[in-house]
Amino acid sequence: MSLQGEWRALEDIYGQKYTCGHCNTETSAIGGYVLQRRDEQGFWEEGSYLLVCTGCNFPTFLQADLSIQIPNPKVLSNVEHLPESLAKLFRETREAISSDLYNSTVLLCRKMLMNLAVQEGAEENKTFVFYVNYIEENAYITVKMKPWVDKIRRIGNTATHEIPDVSKEEAFVAFEFLVMLLKLAYEFPVKMES
Repeated sequence: MSLQGEWRALEDIYGQKYTCGHCNTETSAIGGYVLQRRDEQGFWEEGSYLLVCTGCNFPTFLQADLSIQIPNPKVLSNVEHLPESLAKLFRETREAISSDLYNSTVLLCRKMLMNLAVQEGAEENKTFVFYVNYIEENAYITVKMKPWVDKIRRIGNTATHEIPDVSKEEAFVAFEFLVMLLKLAYEFPVKMES
């Protein structure tokens, strides 16, 4: 994909508010580049911006209608006290949802549920249903939470076996449940001890 237009010299740009995808600072750029393009009458109009963050000085691409930002702001959900194998997967899952990779997000949520079960003693190389049952039988989820796990399974099946893409809303449901489950399993027990 290529952008149409010409980048002009670095200039003052005011009023373009955004959240920096590098440092997650809410900012309003004070400088950057403007990508101009000609409209149907041949006049120049602003199309997109390359903005310089006032917080970290890194550039962010922002389409004029705000439909595209590269890099996206990060989803900041964090879980403390995860075992390193789960922490690595969680960072990857958080990066996927922050990058609008919704199919990948859901598949990683499923993988995290499987890895959580194995981390807590389940046998390897079993089915996803086996791991869900293991998590339930060992009280990592309550009876009321089981439909949430089933929803992740259904959304994950869509991502794996069907043509339609997973929606943003579905990916965030799966991710939010995962965060809650990981906090219950790893973060809150340590907080209770201290």
